[in-house]
Amino acid sequence: TPSAPQWCLKYLHLSVPADGYTLGGNWTAEGCQPGGLRLRRPGVYEEEVAFAYPGRWTGHLSQSDREYGFYFEMILAADGTGTSHIVSEGAGGEAVHDLRWQENADGLSVTEYQVQERTDPDWKWCLKSLELVLARKDEQHQLTGDWEGYLEDKDPTTGACAPGRLFLSKPVLTRTVIEEITPQTSQYTESTGREVQVDRVLRVRSESLRIKVWDNGIVDGDIVTLFLNGERIVEQYRVSKRKWSIPVDVHAGENLLILHAEDLGDISPNTVAVSIDDGVEEQVIILSSNLAESGAILIQPFIVD
Repeated sequence: TPSAPQWCLKYLHLSVPADGYTLGGNWTAEGCQPGGLRLRRPGVYEEEVAFAYPGRWTGHLSQSDREYGFYFEMILAADGTGTSHIVSEGAGGEAVHDLRWQENADGLSVTEYQVQERTDPDWKWCLKSLELVLARKDEQHQLTGDWEGYLEDKDPTTGACAPGRLFLSKPVLTRTVIEEITPQTSQYTESTGREVQVDRVLRVRSESLRIKVWDNGIVDGDIVTLFLNGERIVEQYRVSKRKWSIPVDVHAGENLLILHAEDLGDISPNTVAVSIDDGVEEQVIILSSNLAESGAILIQPFIVD
């Protein structure tokens, strides 16, 4: 840290998306390079929704005897039925087919069995059989493969269609998870009369951790107590530049680490650096507490067997 640090006094231009749980935008400051900023409420995060075939898939279809292509869409129901919607870039207009689908080892087998709607009453459509392979690329699930079929008023022998290729995709879905930690914070608030401000949610890869605490700024006589899940793991500690370290064990689920200010020192509030080391990664957080509100970290073990 420089002996006489000068901080950027920032002008923030932030927007709130529809979910109401994040802030994002840009900042400027006189004499400083501008930058971007994204904030998320502690205890709120995005997780992927488990993949499932049912839903809307969109893409395009080609046919070996046509120079033009087709827009193609499938809507799959959980009961193995569904519809396909095809739009020709040439003759024929568009149509909706009824279909049946079945999951296999690599993806899907799909069979159209009748035309439900059409825009050109005189146009005969191919009833297609599709063999599709599932893959994922970035934030998309993809289905690709070959198709073959026959004209709707014929059979595979008398009315075979020229075969083709098909590509479909649908986005990887996410949902916002809002974690409730009211029981732990309420217990602390009732016993101390102070509110709890959860500043970060940390995912760790082990239930055995090492916690370190030190003063990352000016040493001004701050005295703190640390609570982990309601238990004092250090009491009346005068924070210095020297890192204080202690091994702790956490349990599966939610673990709440609270910084409790005992004495504010010469400069209010108490601001200390806390690191959580799970043996794979050390994560550093700056916590701030005063005599009315205590900063906290929510720790969640995430263990992969």
